[in-house]
Amino acid sequence: MRTTVAQALGCEVSLLQSGMGGVAGPELACAVSDAGAAGCAGGYKLSGAPLSAMLERLVAHTARVVGVNLIPEVVGPGPLGRQVAQVLEQTPQRVYLSFFGLPPDAVLQRVVGAGRRVVVQVGTVEDGVRAAGLGAVVVAQGIEAGGHLLGEWRRDELVAALRSRLPDAVLAAAGGIGSPEQAGRALAAGADGVLLGTVFVAARESRAHPRFKAAVAGAEAGDTVISDVYEIGWPGRRHRVLATAVTADPGQPARFIGRTVVEGKPYLVPRFSAAVPTDATSGRIEEMALYCGLSCSAVAGEAAAADVVAAFAPVLADGTGATPTHPHTDTHPHADTHPHLGTDMRTHADLHPDPRTGTDPHLHPCTDPDTHAGTGTGLDPHLQPYTDPDTHAHADTHPHLGTDMRTHTDPRTGTHPHPHMGTDPHAGTGTHEGTHPHPHPHMGTDAHAGTHPHAHAGTGTHPHAHAGTDPDPHAGTGTDMDLDMERELSDAGR
Repeated sequence: MRTTVAQALGCEVSLLQSGMGGVAGPELACAVSDAGAAGCAGGYKLSGAPLSAMLERLVAHTARVVGVNLIPEVVGPGPLGRQVAQVLEQTPQRVYLSFFGLPPDAVLQRVVGAGRRVVVQVGTVEDGVRAAGLGAVVVAQGIEAGGHLLGEWRRDELVAALRSRLPDAVLAAAGGIGSPEQAGRALAAGADGVLLGTVFVAARESRAHPRFKAAVAGAEAGDTVISDVYEIGWPGRRHRVLATAVTADPGQPARFIGRTVVEGKPYLVPRFSAAVPTDATSGRIEEMALYCGLSCSAVAGEAAAADVVAAFAPVLADGTGATPTHPHTDTHPHADTHPHLGTDMRTHADLHPDPRTGTDPHLHPCTDPDTHAGTGTGLDPHLQPYTDPDTHAHADTHPHLGTDMRTHTDPRTGTHPHPHMGTDPHAGTGTHEGTHPHPHPHMGTDAHAGTHPHAHAGTGTHPHAHAGTDPDPHAGTGTDMDLDMERELSDAGR
């Protein structure tokens, strides 16, 4: 008898929640874990104090098994090692580590040697065999999955291939699973559990932007495409997303199309950014990376994470298959139908008012309205830093973003919308930031956004130039941000 995912991780339902950057904060992870499955928060590029703050919330709001997801290829060996050390030092044994992509052997050996459970998501048979050999629960990701794709295999074919090589390994299937029936098919192919991502994007506790949630809930499988256009911050990976004007026309300039806030810091979002739109994002949401798998056909609307787990429990729960009760609730009112999956669910109250965490990068930090950025090092040649003669800033090298913008608060607004890359809240395992400069900010409550007749543009002629060095901080001859964008971003509440 093989070990199930639930048995391997110490939970009750063999269901892993994907640690999606920006979307999966502690509130979603804790809700999933409290319902009996394996919740997971996105760690990504977080390090230092921001990572500590996220870990504190994660541990404080559930007593169940819960995980932290990291992405080796985005941060590199050094930062990954520091992230892993921080998680091991600051969390109890019940916190497992999840890796999107195969980490170095030494990292897995360190985690397993510390007595922690570990999960590795892979897209090839070779990586799966290696991860299993080092003691990991292996997630076989098929191309049906939303988000970044790790291989070329279809889900059930990869599961079957891994099972033939690893008869005793613990395998979970990922990609295109939106209903209990689809989960059952994955088990029949040889999986010991499943990992769900797209279904949880639309969950009540998800930090996805409301328009992102609505787009997923209203989509069919045919509305998704595999593309590589959202590469700023995470180059070299194809991804499955909802088709947008950006996927249809990748020749557009990489202008800024929105703003967001991560761990209290404002950032600009350029077109082609791998950043996911969260509830702290404003701007052209419909042009951003709307990661979505083929399972969207089974998603009909927003529901509590506990209800999603309950819908899958009859197929994935160990023992009797009964839905685990929420450890912090006394009552479990019944719902006749589930808005997502069309099944009878037990609903649970929202119990975690802890502040939302921002774990979504691929952005351009901008934390001062009137500052100017130096050129720094490691800047993407397609993105030029904006210069504002009103103030001055120092540009130091940043290991992940290229420059460290030290800026000053504008006495007129008291806000911080200009590029600022000191301590990257996402230094660790990417949610898609990378090595791009962080031009003109006008973010948050910048008094200038949307009111000046000139766009924030550069003087360069490269189709992807973001900004230049025009002496007028609000004008230029390029096309970085047009007037419509300025008006849209200044619209309160957007």
